[in-house]
Amino acid sequence: MTPEQEMSGETTDDWQAHYLARLHAERADLLWQLRGLSAQTISTAEVMPGWTVKDILAHIPYYDAAFAGRIQMVLDGRTAAGGITALTPLNDDSGLANRNKMLHEQNRDIPYEQVIAMLLKERSGFLAALNRVPDDLLVRRLKMPWGRRTSIQVWANWRTRHDADHGRQLAAWRASLPRETLRSATPIYVLRALLHSSRKAFQALLPLIPQTEWATRPVCGVWTMKDLLGHLTDWEKVAVDGLRPLAAGQTPEFDYILDNFDTFNNRNAAARVGQSWDEVWADYETTRATLLDLLAQTSTTHLQRTFAVPWGGELPGYVWLLIWPGHEMEHAIDVRAALGLRRWPPRFVKHA
Repeated sequence: MTPEQEMSGETTDDWQAHYLARLHAERADLLWQLRGLSAQTISTAEVMPGWTVKDILAHIPYYDAAFAGRIQMVLDGRTAAGGITALTPLNDDSGLANRNKMLHEQNRDIPYEQVIAMLLKERSGFLAALNRVPDDLLVRRLKMPWGRRTSIQVWANWRTRHDADHGRQLAAWRASLPRETLRSATPIYVLRALLHSSRKAFQALLPLIPQTEWATRPVCGVWTMKDLLGHLTDWEKVAVDGLRPLAAGQTPEFDYILDNFDTFNNRNAAARVGQSWDEVWADYETTRATLLDLLAQTSTTHLQRTFAVPWGGELPGYVWLLIWPGHEMEHAIDVRAALGLRRWPPRFVKHA
């Protein structure tokens, strides 16, 4: 445990829960900046001189993989003398610039879909490596071959800051774009990544609440986490109702009208009052699995089909699919606000 943790009374478990909540939030926010942007824009529009959005995204997985490897070297070094002597600095100014230039050149021709796959794969690998680190080693001060001291916990925090820096960079870039540029068809592989990352960001908040309070502690008005899971599921069933016909190449037609969201929400919340946590959780998981299965069956052409939505107006399928990760991210904000999380950026604890 670090001196700072000792002074605050924070345990390693506390740090890990808050760390993962922030890490997943930053990754979801980073990927959310890709919504409504075509693969063409992502691959050609420059965010800074010489660097497209795709170029920026493509270099992020390298550092997840590098620090996963670094963690494993430290783990091996506990039994093999000199296990960390092969490490070289990753964050020195001159070396960092040269390395990023090299990555830029190496990744220039990688397709956008592969970049998204790399982001998911290497983050998963980094988290798997971090999960293998015992508590005592997580905070132990390690002397690097070049003389500086650091810790695996510090390396982990750098991963969060890296996503945060690029998320803010892309958000500022988006704000400068013409409105029509933000109305393109989001590729299916990006939609899947958004559904994945927004769900991770929401679920990462559960360990911040004692399990005994998941069904009793209000985190969104009078709603508990159990209520919120049911609410998210009830709306995702609406998503499924729209996606099922699209997957079959048909235009969705709803046999219900949702002109009053409060009526819909309250009716469904009342219907779930007697359900156990396990029942609600199973429905939450099953509904998402159905949505993802239907998305896998839906062609890009079918997602471009426009249809009347049950609350009025019309939307193309690819915009319909953006509603649900956005909905989960909105309620993650509610939970963070209710928990009174400190030192979080306003975008994660306050609604815009």
